[in-house]
This record gives sequence, structure tokens and C-alpha cells, in this order.
Amino acid sequence: MKTKIIYAFLSCMLLLAAACEDEVNNWPVDGSQDGLFRSLTFEEKKVMPTSIEIGYTKVVNATDYIFEFSEDSMLFQNITRTVTIKADTLTPFAESTTQMKTEYRTIFEDLKGVTKYSVRMKAISSISGRQSGYVSFFFQTPEEQIFTKATPEIDNVTLTWTPVKSLTHLVISERDENDGLSNPREIPLTQEMVDACSIVVSGLVGGTGYMAQAFDGEVKRGEIKFRTSGMQSGEVIHVTEADTITYLLDDCAARKVTDVSLVFEGGVTYNSGSVTIPGGIENLVFVGVASDAGELPVLEIPTISLKEVMNGITFENVHLDGLNDGKNYLFGIGNSSCFRSISFTGCTIAHYNRSILRFNTDKLEIDEILFDDCMITDIAHDGYGMIVFGKAQTRVGLVSVTKSTLTEMGSLMQLNDGIEKVVMDQCIVYNNTFATKNYYRIDKQPGAISVTNTIFAGSNNGQKFNATYSNYSTYFLFTSSYMTSDIIIDRYGFTDITPYSGTSEDLFVDPANGDFHLKSTAKFPGKETAGDPRWW
Repeated sequence: MKTKIIYAFLSCMLLLAAACEDEVNNWPVDGSQDGLFRSLTFEEKKVMPTSIEIGYTKVVNATDYIFEFSEDSMLFQNITRTVTIKADTLTPFAESTTQMKTEYRTIFEDLKGVTKYSVRMKAISSISGRQSGYVSFFFQTPEEQIFTKATPEIDNVTLTWTPVKSLTHLVISERDENDGLSNPREIPLTQEMVDACSIVVSGLVGGTGYMAQAFDGEVKRGEIKFRTSGMQSGEVIHVTEADTITYLLDDCAARKVTDVSLVFEGGVTYNSGSVTIPGGIENLVFVGVASDAGELPVLEIPTISLKEVMNGITFENVHLDGLNDGKNYLFGIGNSSCFRSISFTGCTIAHYNRSILRFNTDKLEIDEILFDDCMITDIAHDGYGMIVFGKAQTRVGLVSVTKSTLTEMGSLMQLNDGIEKVVMDQCIVYNNTFATKNYYRIDKQPGAISVTNTIFAGSNNGQKFNATYSNYSTYFLFTSSYMTSDIIIDRYGFTDITPYSGTSEDLFVDPANGDFHLKSTAKFPGKETAGDPRWW
């Protein structure tokens, strides 16, 4: 009887289990959640003024990736742009054995500069109709710069810019020393003018600072500062080939003209001989007007001397040729007749056997010496250096050499007591056929000295040399500058410089013949930061 009861109980339990078997884990399913997985990563890789590179990972079974851009800070209520990318057109940036970790990168262009954007992405399958949820982030584009160059003359400027689809107008404003702008002038642009990527703006005032800004509607697409050549006041003389510069200046001094701008035509050679600047001339500007072919005027001037103290001398867009005339200096200052400032901008300077500037007297007061955007070659082959201070007790506020290419040079600088600041930035220094012994001699430590973003290159005619005359490593550094492997240092090197593993020929297109564009194959860490920007 007991056995029958147990048997009946077990039978009931089996029947109950069988009755419940079909209901196990049979939970209701929400069809709206039956989608693709989101991308594991979705992030900015590089934000540029008018574009962004986005990195994202693969969504398994996706056929399309949908990108939506908005300018409403993650609200996505006003989608300004939608881009669909087919999955089968993508090439992995970084593949992974796990499909969901395979990375893609895509660049999106035609954005606006200085604009806040939100971007989101979802993946869809055109086969199953399923889609993923959104992933998103926020970014802001930096300021755009389409201008490539401003080439000013006395009363006009040529502005050039990179090819763009749309510009509506330019604004030219006068600029003071603190970058304050006044007297804006709007210049409408036609599409033909935009496509030409260049315009000549006339009616400007000589010796005046300006700011040019480019706009597409209300969106600023670039701005560039420039200063017109010459001076705001004084006399402007257009020099002919038959003129003698000294005679022209003597005439100005006799007429009590203190400020003079001498204008020279590009493509013309002026053989005026050595120049003497008479007393009474306070400010003098040598201005070159480039020819249609871009040629500078050639001024064959072995040397320039001064009769009295002057305020300033300026050279703009001229080619100065010393003709290797004996043991010559462009300026050899041996007494108190000197200038308070001198500048060379956009010039080529060649064939001065000893120095461009040599100061061999004391108690001078010089505010600044500037070289900017220059090509300088064959200087100081007979000793001395490009800039030489032979005596102490001369006060110099600033010595600056920037954005210039210097080739086949002797010493670059010999410094002495009283120099407050020395700057050398974004230059190329290359010696191939000429062998220098050293580039820098410092007889007295200046208040501050820096050489940055400069490339030193060339074999120095196969000879060892010293970067510096002696050991200045405690205060003279070459941070963020580079040295090619064909340079052979003797004893004193470039302190804190970054070595480049290749030679000059590995780095530059054709340095022996003056082409210092970087080779496309050169893996150079200083690209677009180091060296003369004209070669970028």
C-alpha cells in the first residue's frame, strides 16, 4: 500500500513538470530594443578650422553609418548636415581580431571656423532594418586662416589666399601699435575674384600698419597683418638706373628733407657704388617694388657709411649685393655716426666678405637690429661674421633674425657687452661648400638669448666645426631646433638641440641648389614649426 502511494505521488510530480515545461524562460520581448550595438568609441581625433577627423569603431552587421551635425549644443533640434557613409567603403585605420574593436577614421570638411558643433552617429542595417542607438560629442572649430601672404608696397598690397569655395568681402582696417583697428574699408568680392585667390588693394598710406580680414557673410575666414613700405611722411624718390644714390641724398639734405623713401623697380640692377648718407637725413627707407615676374631690384652697394647719427634705416624687398668688393662690410660703424634702429625685411643679401653689420666702437645706443623674411648667402668668408660687436659698452635693445634662410655663412654673430636680448627663430642655416669654424661667439653674456625652431644643416665642406666659440651651455640653448646628421661637431655643440637622423639631402628637396622644401619622404618632427616658413 505504501509503495502504491509513493508511485502515485511521483507520477503526479512528473505530470506537473511536463505541464510547466513549455513556460520556462518564455518572457515577453520588447521589439524596439532589438537593434545593433552602439560603436564602442566615438571621438574627435583632430579638429581643424574647417574640418574634423572622427574616430569610431565598427558596428557588427551595419551597412551604413549616419552622421548628423548640429550647432545647438547637443540638443540636435536643428540638424545642419547629415552624412551617410557605406560600411563597405570604409578602410580600417586599425584592425582588430575582435570586430567591434576595429577602428575607422573619417574626415568631414566644409565646416565653419570658430563654431560650436555637436555631432552624433548611429549605425543601421539596410538588410534587417535594425539600427543602433546614438553616440555623440561636442567640439569647437578654431579660427580659420586662408591668407597665405601679404606683399605690401608704398600705397598698395597684394593679398593671396588658399582656394576656397566662398568669400563675400574683405575688410581693410588701419592698425595701431596695440593692434587697435580703425577706418575699416569693405571690399566686395565677385566669384571670379575669389577664384583668382589674389587681389591688389590700392589707396593705402605708406608706412602704415593694416589688418586685412576675409569674410563669408558674417563668418571670418582669415586675417593678416601688414605694414606698407616707406614712411607716412617725407619725400618719395623713384630711383632710375642713371641716378647716384649719394647725390640724391645730398640734394635732400640740402633742401632740409629729413625723411626719405627711395623706391627701386624690380628686375632692374642699380650700380650706384658705395653710398654715403649725409647729415640731416634722419630716416631712410630703401623700398623695392617686385616685377610682374616677382624679381626684386638689385642694389650693387659694396658699403654704406653715415656722416651723423640717424634715427632709422630700413630695407624692404630689395636684393643687396656687396660684389665681394675687397674686405667689405655693408655697414662698418667705427665712430658715433650710427643709427638707432635698422631692419631688413623681405630682402636677399649676398657677397659681403666680412660683415653685414660691424660695430667697432663703444658707447653706441641702438634700439633694435632686425632681419625678417630674408635670404642671406655668402657672408663673412674673410673672417668676422654677419653681425659683429667688436667693442664693449654698447647698448643694444634687441637683435632679431626670424623666418630667414642663411647659406654658406661664416660666423653668424659675435656678441659683446650691453646686448639686452638676442632672438633667432624659424630659420634655416646651411653650409655645404663653405666651412665655418663656429656660428656664435659671445664675449659677454647677453641679458637673454634664444635660438628656437631653427634647422642647422649641411656638411660644412666636410669639416668639423663648433656651434659656439666656447662653452655657453649654462645659458645658451637650442630648444626646439634641429641638426641634420651630416653636421660634424668638433668640441662645442648645440646644447639641447634635437638631432635629425637623416642628412640635409634626406630632409630637403635640393639644398645644394637652394631648394629647402621638405621632401615628402622625410619624417621630420618639426614640419610646419621649424625652419623658414617660405619652404613649408
